Parts: sequence; C-alpha cells; structure tokens
Amino acid sequence: MRILAVLFGCLVYLLGAMSRVAVPGMVFEKIASEYALSPSQVALLPSVGVFGCLAFIGIGGVAVDRFGWMKMLLFGSLLQAFGYIPVHESSSLLLMLAGEFLNGGGRTIVYLSILKLFDVSFERRYFAALIGIFYLFSYGGTLSASAVFPSLETLCGSWQLAARAINVGTLTLAALIALVVCFGKREETSSTIREAFPWRGMAKSFAEPMARRAILVTGLNIAVYWSFLCVSAAPYARSVGSVSLVSEMNWVVMFGMVFMGSVSYWLGNRRRPFFIWGAFALALGFALLAFAPSGFGVSHAAYLLIGAGYGVTSVLLAGTKECVAPVYMASAIGFTNFFANIVQIGGNQLSGRLMADGPEGYPWIFAMYFILALISLVLALKVKKCCLGGASVH
Repeated sequence: MRILAVLFGCLVYLLGAMSRVAVPGMVFEKIASEYALSPSQVALLPSVGVFGCLAFIGIGGVAVDRFGWMKMLLFGSLLQAFGYIPVHESSSLLLMLAGEFLNGGGRTIVYLSILKLFDVSFERRYFAALIGIFYLFSYGGTLSASAVFPSLETLCGSWQLAARAINVGTLTLAALIALVVCFGKREETSSTIREAFPWRGMAKSFAEPMARRAILVTGLNIAVYWSFLCVSAAPYARSVGSVSLVSEMNWVVMFGMVFMGSVSYWLGNRRRPFFIWGAFALALGFALLAFAPSGFGVSHAAYLLIGAGYGVTSVLLAGTKECVAPVYMASAIGFTNFFANIVQIGGNQLSGRLMADGPEGYPWIFAMYFILALISLVLALKVKKCCLGGASVH
C-alpha cells in the first residue's frame, strides 16, 4: 500500500507542478490578452498560489507530523484538484485567485505528506537519495509545463481545456488514493499518528543557529528560482528568441534534483558544499542576466547556471531537516517553504510590475534575484554543520 500511495501521490504532485508553471507561466500573454489584465494582475495568479502554499505550509507541516501522512495525502490531493477548477473554468480574476490559493495549499500538503512517508519508512541517511526519486516526478511536471503543455493545449484547442484535462487526471488519482487510505490505515503506526506531539521542543529545535541558516539559505534559493520560473523566465526567453531555454533549465534542475541526493550520500552525506554551490550558481546566473550584454549565448549560460544552482535543493532540504529532531521533519520543511513563499510573493509582484515597463524592466528583475542569491551565498558560507546528530545520517 505504501508503494501505491507513493506512486499516486507523486503523480498528483507531478500534475500540480505542471499546472503551476503552465498557468500562467506558459500562457502569460494569452491570459493578459483574453481577460484584459495587466502583467501585474496576471502575476497575482502565481503569487496567490504561493500565498496558498504559505498559508497551509506552516500548519500543514505540523499537521502531517501530528496526524500522519496517509490522511493528509488524500486531503491535499482533493484540495489541489478542487482549487484548480476555477482556474480553468472561470474568467473572473477573483475566482481564479481563490482557486489558485486552494490549489497551492493542496500541493503543499501533498508534498509534505510524501516527504514524511519517506522519513518514517526508511533510515534518515537515505532521505536525500529518496527525495531524488520524488523530484523525478516533481520536476518532471515542471519540465512538462514547457515541453508538453503547449502540445496538450494544441490538442485540446485552448489552454483552459488543457488545464481541465490535467485536473481530471488529478481527481482520478485522488480517488485511487482514497482507496489506499481505506485499505491501508494499519500501515501507519500508532506512534506516527497518536502519540502526543512534543510542542515544547519545537521552538528550541528551530532556535539552533544551523537550523536558522539552513532554512534561510534553502528558502531564498527556492523563492528566487520559482519567482523567476513562474513570471519572467518564459517571456524573457521568448524576447531573446528561444523559449526552449526554459525547458533546458528545467532539464538541468530535474537532473540535479534526482541525482544530487545520491551524490551527497556517496560523499558521506556531506551537505555544506551543496549549500555553497546552490547559492553561488544562482547568483552567477542572475548576474549574467542582469549585468552582461544581452543575447542568446549569455542567456543560455545563465539559464543553465540557474538550473544547476537550484538543482541541489533536494540536498539542501535534507540538510535542513537534519538540523532538527526527527519528529519535526515535516515542520522544518514546512517552515522553510513558508519563508520561501513570502519572498516569492514579493518577487512575483515586483517582477510583474517591472515587466509592465517593457524590455527595460528585465535587468532590474534579474538584479533583484542576484541580490537575494548573494545574501543566500553569504549565509551558506556560514553553514558549517547541517546536522545536529551527524551519526544518524552517516
């Protein structure tokens, strides 16, 4: 039953990642034209989706730790599907925003539930490698937004119908997860869902300096990449003559997310080099976009660097959760993403505002991302040990 739950949950998240980037990222200009919206208004869609993640992720992490991954996986899958309905069925910006909010919350709970399943079912030292399997689906979905969604849109006749097809798939998978929940309740041990949750230890655990630094570095990297991907990455790539840059960047991300956890494991579960590299590559990539002469060659190198920098985030998440006690695993990742979502919302909206100024706005957008990545790099250099109990993961 656990294997089926992992498979169905990963497929739900794949479709969620695909829809998150596809709308509005791949159809940004179409939404603006069809619904007579400004770039800033269209940018509200990913921002509100991220706000949904933000609203659910802090309590979602605690809820998964407290009530168990199985029930929360079903709840998150249903919420993800229900929230996406107004996005593809309504032309009202208000209803679309409400749907994005719930969809973001559902995606978040699915994400945390799957990671919790890995943590309670296997030894902690294997977590970084296992998360790579999950990210094969996660960033496979992200990649599909740029590589598959345009073809699906052509096949269906509109982006709305393509989004509807994605949601039908999500609802089908949610029904299959419901069957797993009905027949697999005994697989969640009583210790996972019934023992008293140690609330008093949470503040102390997250007050550790390494925990704070790991959360900040990982959160900044997540915010920078996703804000770029959801708003300006595709429009800028089109402006330099090749939207394929987004797909190439996502291929690099997916490769890193899938395999860097195993590389870290083979290196003795070392985390610090990955913290430094992730922030450095992101900073360098956005520095090229912001300050180097524009052109396809520079943009190509920058997009690949951004993908390579973000591609080690699976290792960063493993290092972050290892900075707290095992019982707070989902909470640690939840709080990391909570911080990332706050930063991303600001980045999304500022990007949308600057894009309204035309091509002159892009260097300012990339300079903003460069500054955030540089802050992450400074903090990463101070991450000397990312695990409170090193022996537990080696």
